[in-house]
Amino acid sequence: MTTPSPVISVIIPAYNEEAHIAECLDSLQKQDFQLPYEVLVVNGPSTDATGDIAARFPFEVIRLEQRGIGLAWKTGADQSRADLLVFTEADTVVPPHWLREIHKVMEENPWAAALVGGYVFKGRTGFAKTLDHVMVMLADISHKLWRGKIPFRGKNFAIRKSILTACGGFDPQVDLYGDVELSRRAKRFGKTLYLPSLIVETTNRNFKSWGDVFRYLQRFITAMYWIEVAGQPQKLKFPASE
Repeated sequence: MTTPSPVISVIIPAYNEEAHIAECLDSLQKQDFQLPYEVLVVNGPSTDATGDIAARFPFEVIRLEQRGIGLAWKTGADQSRADLLVFTEADTVVPPHWLREIHKVMEENPWAAALVGGYVFKGRTGFAKTLDHVMVMLADISHKLWRGKIPFRGKNFAIRKSILTACGGFDPQVDLYGDVELSRRAKRFGKTLYLPSLIVETTNRNFKSWGDVFRYLQRFITAMYWIEVAGQPQKLKFPASE
């Protein structure tokens, strides 16, 4: 029996995510999408049980020998079989209608190059959840006013494989904010649709204190300078402690 070709390839970079990867993959198993899709977990190179946990699911696990999210994205894209590539992260949970909605919107807008959705932090309810959503939208809109585009985010975006190829693909030398860097190049090849109502839930592990918030903002501002102003994203590297 021939396995039908997937219409969507979901690509998930994973590095030492044993605490979260099962929840992520479980949410992808529970999609209400009726067409064939594949999930590629790019494990690279985790030193915990991430790979073993991912192997329990009916998805493909690709092990890298070298760390780098740019390399993980590129590897997943290179090995994908679908024409529409969808990305999320290993500490993220997606809603059951996620793939169905992405596919529907991209089918209805064949001129669109990519799509970006929103996110909130896990465990948030009521006003806190609404505040997360509003702050993300304000950041996205501010970026569009500044650079004329919605930035891609690894937690929740899709791109046509033909567009990814045309703009040169992911740069494996970019360790930080390679998604934003890719959106800078992809802008020349078509419009990115913005669906802030298509929300995924992710961890807030980088925001445990005001000090964490300050360090995040400092790193984000530095990254935007090197990517959007200086055009030298290779300057951005993971801190040795990460």
